[in-house]
Amino acid sequence: MKPNLMQKIRDFAIEYQRQTKVLKVLKGKGTFKAYYSACKWAKDNGWAMGSMCRDNPIAMMREPFGYISKWDNLSIVDDVPQVQAVMIGTDFRDGTEVAIVELSNLNVKA
Repeated sequence: MKPNLMQKIRDFAIEYQRQTKVLKVLKGKGTFKAYYSACKWAKDNGWAMGSMCRDNPIAMMREPFGYISKWDNLSIVDDVPQVQAVMIGTDFRDGTEVAIVELSNLNVKA
């Protein structure tokens, strides 16, 4: 059974130790429709996006920004902490919901 969208966002926050704030949930029926809607919203709101890589999150940074790699090519230590937002979906191809999630670092005290 696939997790729902909010569960995927919670799992992401725990795995990468980031605070999350859902900026927008976009819906669409049909192949890649929700994904395309999310891409348009992101571009219209000043976000640059990395490439899609299966069902992994898609890294996002405020424009202007250079090339953003797909999630599998980002370094957990160097790159992921710099990511400002992600696009998360239960299934980018045939899913009906995609969320744009803004990230902030947890205030971890040593």
